[in-house]
Amino acid sequence: MKKSGLFLVLVLSLALVVMAQDDRGNVNDPTVNERANACYTGGTLAGKCTSEWDWIAGWYLIRFEYGLISREAFPEAYRSVLPALDPTVPVTDEPVTTPEPI
Repeated sequence: MKKSGLFLVLVLSLALVVMAQDDRGNVNDPTVNERANACYTGGTLAGKCTSEWDWIAGWYLIRFEYGLISREAFPEAYRSVLPALDPTVPVTDEPVTTPEPI
């Protein structure tokens, strides 16, 4: 039973790697691929991009999702693809401070 479970995990992992690629077979990760886009298979917008606007928004979105650009730096024309802000988290202009380790 353990061998079949391990095999299943390996197959699923391989499937995720294959799905998270761009149209040239490169990994769909903006930290290593300048063409990475949320519109590619495995991305947030996969199967939803039908226009140039969608593809441009997808280019920015995947960079936002990886923490490479902030919500504030996201071009206003494409902000509609951003996830909604969590209403339970207060929005403030003050910098967030983290406590010093003990």
